[in-house]
Amino acid sequence: MAIGLREDIMEVRVDDRSKLELTEWIQKIPHLSNMAKKKILISLKKHGITTIFELEKLDYDELMAIRMVGPYYARSIIDHIHGTRQGLMEDFKKNYCNPRYLATSLQYLDINLGLGYSYEGLRSKSIIQIYGEPGCGKSNLCYTLAMRTMQSKKHGGWSENVLFISSRRQPLYDDLQRFNKYFKIPLNVLIKNFIGLHITSLLELELLLSTQFGITKRFDNIGLVIIDNISDIIDSSHPRTFAIDEQNNHEVDLLYERDDLLNQFMISFRKMVVYYDAIGIIVNKEDNNQRASLHPLFDYHSDLVLQLGKISDKDQKDNLKLQQFMRNKFLSSTQMAITPVITNVWTANLQYQSSYYQWFINYHQLIFLKCIKSDNHGKFDSIALITPIGIIDQELNEELFNLITSGHEKAATFSPFRSSE
Repeated sequence: MAIGLREDIMEVRVDDRSKLELTEWIQKIPHLSNMAKKKILISLKKHGITTIFELEKLDYDELMAIRMVGPYYARSIIDHIHGTRQGLMEDFKKNYCNPRYLATSLQYLDINLGLGYSYEGLRSKSIIQIYGEPGCGKSNLCYTLAMRTMQSKKHGGWSENVLFISSRRQPLYDDLQRFNKYFKIPLNVLIKNFIGLHITSLLELELLLSTQFGITKRFDNIGLVIIDNISDIIDSSHPRTFAIDEQNNHEVDLLYERDDLLNQFMISFRKMVVYYDAIGIIVNKEDNNQRASLHPLFDYHSDLVLQLGKISDKDQKDNLKLQQFMRNKFLSSTQMAITPVITNVWTANLQYQSSYYQWFINYHQLIFLKCIKSDNHGKFDSIALITPIGIIDQELNEELFNLITSGHEKAATFSPFRSSE
């Protein structure tokens, strides 16, 4: 199956090649004298051919028809075109067709992503869109993936830098240290490998991606680029304004400039993740249970689209494994005898008022991860659990439970998710 190459990638490559100097290209044709190359260049320019892209559109007969070119020079040009294309294809395969895969540490998600393949996880050189309602764990998932990227290769990570662009505030190292209870990355590595930026303008974001990557040493060895979230960045710099189409009585979006800038940003973002052989993640918000994609370009440019959402109380009640674990952990046999039968372990109005228990049920939520679009895989559903140490698989064990509940008294008065979601 195809890797998921996009037409816009090819268009970018064509545009870049069209800007190359035709003179430089002609000078590289083998077995021709400098005088012959000069004559060919003059003839081509007289016929309005000034770029390589225009030259490649001509066939052998059309080249022969150009004065001072003739059959021998025409054949040399055609052979050079074929040789150049072969080199470009080899470069194309090297850049786009040899991706790496990052395991997310979410077992069910990795299995679905790798179903039918010899790998599991997210593919490098790809753009992933994550969207969902507020509070469903989008930022927590991003932090989890960031920690996974910075983890050592020995533990399944990439041991590479993370560029985290936030629309609300500068990403805090406090969040990372809390998540690091599970990932156990050395503190000096954590501080060194995490690059947090606060950006609120789409133009500023586009300029950052299009001009600075590959130049600034600060951005070396990037394995993951996260933009959280693109909706807020666009809304703050280009508020939606409308005019009424009197003829059709419809609202017409006037922000053509925003849409054009968004397209340029997505192309620059694609170039950046390909350049670094990295994974690009865009977070998009969802309000009132409606898709919040401001433009179809979001979906067009994305290789994978994941929807996150909270699982209903009924579905959480039916999750017997998690329910049984919590019952066994929090309620002793004596307490069970005097406590009414718990029909929903997530209900806050319980007679059993342990702060330990209340904190857990208040700040833990089962969520679903639904694949809406994928260039490589079919659509699928997965389940995970939001916790103070990141998003983990739905099934708890003693080690994870102890990590999650450590320091719960402090967290009982402050939600760990409000700082990162």
